[in-house]
Amino acid sequence: MRMSIRTARSKSMIRLWIHGWFIILSMITETKKKVLRFLVDTLNKNNIPFQVSGGLGAITYGATRELRDIDIEINRENCKKARELFKDYIVEDFRRYSDGEFDLWMMTLDIDGVPVDINQVEESYIFKDGKKILLPEELIDTEMKSIDGIEFPVQNKKNLIDYKQMLGRDTDLTDATEMLASVQ
Repeated sequence: MRMSIRTARSKSMIRLWIHGWFIILSMITETKKKVLRFLVDTLNKNNIPFQVSGGLGAITYGATRELRDIDIEINRENCKKARELFKDYIVEDFRRYSDGEFDLWMMTLDIDGVPVDINQVEESYIFKDGKKILLPEELIDTEMKSIDGIEFPVQNKKNLIDYKQMLGRDTDLTDATEMLASVQ
């Protein structure tokens, strides 16, 4: 039996055409979109510059995996303000987080069951082959992206691909490959 499969992709879902039926695989759940809108609206309303990175950034550039969490980067000068704005959702307050892959300042939130990491963009490092590598320390050269009408700045595609390739985890390498293959 011959199987007919075609795909069509939007920024938040993949549609698979299998034997005359569309099967929709959502990469970003409605709850995660709601949380994203809340984060974007709150940061914008309070004039806190930010950029989205990680898996959500990769999805906006063509990666096709399900979104696990939301990663946002802000400047050090806005960490206190962000802490106050999101105090009801803090799981772990701003702290130096170092685990052998990362060394950075981070606050972890839980909003409606969605994990959110807000990282300070300055003094952020990854470890690669035993070396501590400083990541870009500015929120510049971002690209505005939109998912279901939610507009937000995303880390520059080249920088995000470089970052994911340096990390070298399977998910990151797949993200980088899919971003490179995408025209988004």
